[in-house]
Amino acid sequence: MTILVLTVCAVLVILSLVMYQKTKRKQPLFLLLVPLVAVMILVGWGTSTSVFVKSTDLGGEQVGTMMLGQSIEDVEIQLGEYTQEDNVNVEKMRVYASMRIGLNEQNEISYLSIEDPDYETSQGIKVGDEVDMAIEPYGEHYRESKEMGMGSYIEYVDKERNTRLQFWYDDTRHIQRIVYEYTD
Repeated sequence: MTILVLTVCAVLVILSLVMYQKTKRKQPLFLLLVPLVAVMILVGWGTSTSVFVKSTDLGGEQVGTMMLGQSIEDVEIQLGEYTQEDNVNVEKMRVYASMRIGLNEQNEISYLSIEDPDYETSQGIKVGDEVDMAIEPYGEHYRESKEMGMGSYIEYVDKERNTRLQFWYDDTRHIQRIVYEYTD
């Protein structure tokens, strides 16, 4: 899809340059501006979303003993007390001492946010590790982003399973939070 869009834009640019050379009128310049604006929008949008990130296999991923799609009943005994919180992205949000767990209508885990160094991912990455340590086991297919007021993170996306794994880090590049969730 990306290659098709870029090809169409390149053809429009070449066509408008040829037309401008032959006619010396301003209308072909309009054709030149359209693909340039389209490319700028696509590049800006693509860097702010995970569309252009290659997929990473996150099958079997878990944080501690918790996995997406797992029934909360399987793990709630070991987690202790929680409070309920409203959240627009999940049906129910349970807030524990150092984590948040989002649930769907079937009481299955659909969102995990961990700030406790006692919980590690299936690849052994935990809160407190340097974020660069996540790149070795998970690979180079990630995007790096920054959210105003929240910090920076690297994100791995499994497009086949519609999941994403984020490692939020501070200014010293140490992981402060791990988020694992469904993308839709």
